[in-house]
Amino acid sequence: MSTSNTSQSPSSNELIYVKRGAPKYSQSGMTIRGKAQSTGVVDDLYFNPQYFCTNPGVIKLIELLFGIVALSCISPPLTWFSRLFTFFLAITFAITLILCFAYLVTLKNVFFPKFDWLTTELSFTIIAAISLFITALIHILYSCREDYRYSLTYFNSYLGTSYFGTYITSGVFGILNSIVYGIGAYFLNKERKYGGNIVAPSGDNDRI
Repeated sequence: MSTSNTSQSPSSNELIYVKRGAPKYSQSGMTIRGKAQSTGVVDDLYFNPQYFCTNPGVIKLIELLFGIVALSCISPPLTWFSRLFTFFLAITFAITLILCFAYLVTLKNVFFPKFDWLTTELSFTIIAAISLFITALIHILYSCREDYRYSLTYFNSYLGTSYFGTYITSGVFGILNSIVYGIGAYFLNKERKYGGNIVAPSGDNDRI
């Protein structure tokens, strides 16, 4: 008698062999091996800190730094022009922060593979530079006006609080930030025309 069961299909001559045997176990327990099918999303995600070594990456970090300083100095916004300036500071800071995260993990490769990313980012950068320069200039000019300067200097004077100096500092950093956005727009326009910014990492070790 054979040690294995042999069955024959009535409609074909194929033989099916079924061997009986105990399952194999490793010393640490049962080993299960499987292969998962890739969805294609995670494969396009990379941790890409190398981007912040390029000119656009360094400029984005400077934009965030100047934005933090300007927002810190203008707090609290007590006048209409300080609120207007704060609004544009906060909007540009938030969008720049999102762009930094998108480049850090290359989200644009997943969600916007065919989207004209550089043109959109270039448009935002130009608008940010113009809006920050105008609102910062308005903020400084109105802060230096005699009536606003007096009220900002002697606001809560009994507590020794004066907002004039910090408001001027905020406006100066706003103008500096607008210049940085302008430089960023120059590099983005250069990249859009000629290329040169490496967004993808150099190896597979940074794959998420």
